[in-house]
Order: sequence, then structure tokens, then C-alpha cells
Amino acid sequence: MTWLKITDRFYLEPRTTALGLEGVGFHLIAMNFCADHLTNGYLSEADIEYLCRLYGNLSATPLIDRLIAAKEWERVDTMPAFLDPGPGYHIIHFLDDQPARDQVLVQRKKNRLDVATWRAAEKAKLQAKLRAKVRSRSVNGDVTSYLPVSTGAGTGEQHRKTRGEL
Repeated sequence: MTWLKITDRFYLEPRTTALGLEGVGFHLIAMNFCADHLTNGYLSEADIEYLCRLYGNLSATPLIDRLIAAKEWERVDTMPAFLDPGPGYHIIHFLDDQPARDQVLVQRKKNRLDVATWRAAEKAKLQAKLRAKVRSRSVNGDVTSYLPVSTGAGTGEQHRKTRGEL
């Protein structure tokens, strides 16, 4: 999972306040979409349509025009090779604060390997403990010691028979 990173003073930046509340909201939602989908700040026309439908058929054109005028976004004729071809938009400062797609994918792979290594080590520790326990109980050849201890009511005679104590 990626996280969208914005400065604590984002709300005070002149380029943010110039966008107005709707512009800031759309800008943040679009940045969040880009972080989630690892687009490096690129949005296709289809992405914009999706976000507009998601938020109740929002009319994005005036908001996008405001974002372009504020030099937060730019129109692009073609998208990067890892995205669908065609025109769209680029959030200009996106990679200033967000990790690039390649960085996220490398980190995810490293995390998967780290988790797999940790799990294998934990499994080996558990198996070693179990082997040690088995060896310590079977030193006397007392295989019956693996039977569970009865916690139910009764005289305990049946339990002692099972454990070979009678």
C-alpha cells in the first residue's frame, strides 16, 4: 500500500489557496488515485471520467482548467509507456513528494522477500523447538507421554492406565 504524502502546511501554500476548496479537493483525490495506481502523477481521460462518476457526476472541466492555470497540472498528448496510450493530464509536482512507480515496486518486492525470510526463520525456530521437545520426552522411550492429560471428572484411573502408571 502506498501513502499520499503532503506537507503539513499544504493548506497555507498560495498555489493551494488559489485553487479554491473544490479545486483542492479534486486535486487531492486525483493525487491519491495516482499514488494508489502508481501512475507517477499521470491521469488519463478515462481516469478523470471515473473520478467524476465516483463523486456524483462531478464536472471536472472547470476544476482541471483551474489546476492547469495554477500550474499544478498540464495536458499531455501521450501517457508514459506503462499506462494506456492517449491524451491525459500530468500533476506537475507529483514526484516531488511521492515515490516513483519503480521505487514502490522495488520496495514491495524487498518487503515480500523480507517477510518470506522472516516466516522461514520463524518456522525453523518452531520446528527446532518441537524437535527438542520430542527428543526430551522420548529419551526414556515413554511414547505414552504424548497423550493429553485428562482434565475431566473421574477417578483418574483410566488416565493413569493410559500413561502406563498402573
